[in-house]
Amino acid sequence: MHPSSLFILFLFLSASFVYSLTTNQTRFFNDLDPNSSISFVNDYLSAIIYHNPSQPFNITSKNQLFSQNLKIVSILPEENLMKLWKTLPLNRNQVILNNFEKGACQIYHPLEEFDVIITSRSLFLQKFRIFRKGMGIRKLEGEYFETSDFIFVDLLPYTVLQVNSNDELIRFNVSNEKPSCKEVLQNFEYEQNVLTAYSILTQNNSSSTINNEDLQFLKLWNSFNINLMSVTNQQLFRTYLSQQFNLSSNSTIQQLNSLLLPSNCSVCKSDMCLTDLEFKEVEYWVIPQICFVIIYMIFLICSGALTQPSLKRRLLTPYLPLLMLYFMFALADVFTPWCRSVLFITVGFFLTFCSLVNVFTYLRLYYLRNLYRLFSNSEKINSILSGIVPGLLFTGLLPFLMSFFVSSHYISIPFVLDRPLVFALNINVGVTIGICCLIGFIVIICDILINRKKWKDKGLRYMLFFDDPFMIRIDMILLSFNLVILILMTAFSFNRHAIYFLRTILFFSFILTCGGQCIIKYLFEKLRRNKTEQESSFEEFMKNDDFRRIQREYCVKELSLENYNFFVYLNELKSKAMKNLTLSQMIEVEKEYLTGVFEVNVSGSSKRAFYKLKKQVEGSSAEANVSSSSVSISSMTGVGSASSSIAEHQFKVQELISIFEMEVLTNLKDTFSRMEKTLEFLTWQKVYKIQKQNDIC
Repeated sequence: MHPSSLFILFLFLSASFVYSLTTNQTRFFNDLDPNSSISFVNDYLSAIIYHNPSQPFNITSKNQLFSQNLKIVSILPEENLMKLWKTLPLNRNQVILNNFEKGACQIYHPLEEFDVIITSRSLFLQKFRIFRKGMGIRKLEGEYFETSDFIFVDLLPYTVLQVNSNDELIRFNVSNEKPSCKEVLQNFEYEQNVLTAYSILTQNNSSSTINNEDLQFLKLWNSFNINLMSVTNQQLFRTYLSQQFNLSSNSTIQQLNSLLLPSNCSVCKSDMCLTDLEFKEVEYWVIPQICFVIIYMIFLICSGALTQPSLKRRLLTPYLPLLMLYFMFALADVFTPWCRSVLFITVGFFLTFCSLVNVFTYLRLYYLRNLYRLFSNSEKINSILSGIVPGLLFTGLLPFLMSFFVSSHYISIPFVLDRPLVFALNINVGVTIGICCLIGFIVIICDILINRKKWKDKGLRYMLFFDDPFMIRIDMILLSFNLVILILMTAFSFNRHAIYFLRTILFFSFILTCGGQCIIKYLFEKLRRNKTEQESSFEEFMKNDDFRRIQREYCVKELSLENYNFFVYLNELKSKAMKNLTLSQMIEVEKEYLTGVFEVNVSGSSKRAFYKLKKQVEGSSAEANVSSSSVSISSMTGVGSASSSIAEHQFKVQELISIFEMEVLTNLKDTFSRMEKTLEFLTWQKVYKIQKQNDIC
């Protein structure tokens, strides 16, 4: 039949039959639908070769490709592409894996530095213009690449278009609309359709839309009989393609190149898309993350929460959300064109650093909680280790140095080239966070098992708040909860909004573990606190033995026992208030409460007053010694004078008490302000009120 007659028949039939697009489906080579027919192969794993007439070899078939000693790069971001690639008879040692990534810090220029690029045809057409400028190897420096610079050797079928087997006649729809190159390319179907049409029309079997070699390959991957379109539909489709693109079985490569897009077409507004920052809809999830950090930092700095031991003794941990904010920005799609490999490596470093800071902070808090027990064994060592500077070195500098080693696996991310960079990063980040969460889960389970009797007898409130003023157990519970979030992120990986939502929850949970829950507790207690009642009742409470026991126990948990001990010591001195103050008493106070590991938190003015008094007492003692010596000499020689007798000024113990009493009392009241919300205090208070009403106490 004459081609023009076929075309007329095609137009008539296509006007008579409406083909539903739902019967068209693109399937991978290893996942064909047994109930549908193959229309044609619409994408291949291809070898793309730069066409250079001056080269001594001219590769036009796969057999020539495998027999040559060539420098090959494979770009295989999808699992099925990797499966196809592994079936090729290639020498793996001569093949380098790489990615088509936007932005700076590229390891290779795949269009310039390799003889052959192996990837899917559609992926190459979408991405190769990222590297559109030559660097002087194959193209002059700054000269643009275009599609016609390359020869496409189709190696293996990658995706196949299938149609409904019951459709006797099909209306085909292959676009031949050539996109304008005035703006950045958004639609990449045109060149793919041109190459598909050329491949089908120029193959040896002129009556079919799929060659026998491709068909046999598809049969190897699918365990059923593969159906083809009817001969009539195949002929109609070939005629349709010929009319759409003005090609035939005799078309030359020059005719094909004339249909392809010119070099001025681009997928980027700038070189390597470096400044093509595109804010996507999912990026709006960064806004609540920023708000969380801003609100957290405002309350941390302005609410007075930093004065609380539960935050003050965490040292660097409360400020870590500022670093994690960088983590969220670096992972945002909007910064894709920047140097992603460097961004991802720094993300890994900061994430590792934050994790190690938390781990070492918890270790230090555990050490400080047991310091009173350890102090008698190694006083000098404990005195050194418990200071602020050693604490910063242990929880800051040491994690920083260790992070270079522990985060070294993130350096390999740019070289994991058989997967997208984001995929490689997500695996590493998931492992890092997962290990931290697993540690938290193990710690809280071990704590429950070891202290199961205490948990059962004392209850949840006692164990989470009274027994643990630093809320470490709550931190461990939050870390355990994050394991659930990680599992959900894996389950909903197909939904980007779900991923960003769960990432925001994870970020909020991290803020809580850094001290957010301490701020919430502090603000809640501050709102409920009745300062007037506290001021008038605390001194009265301290006269009660049971209250002093509860207060002391809470001070031990909160690492502020030195305030309680100093308060008790000053009360004992009150019985000697009007006696003379001795230098030994001053030295004892200095050693036990103003220096060393259990230094009491008092103001600089109080310390200056103490040392001024100490100097006066030392002077008084020296004068007393001189006077005593003079009296002895006079009695021996019988010589004496009024001028040699120096009057001794005596200082009273009350002067020492008055320097520190109010400040130590203020410190204890501050601890009491947190203790008064615990169940232990409330229980004691009920009993105390009953006893007081009945004049028992």
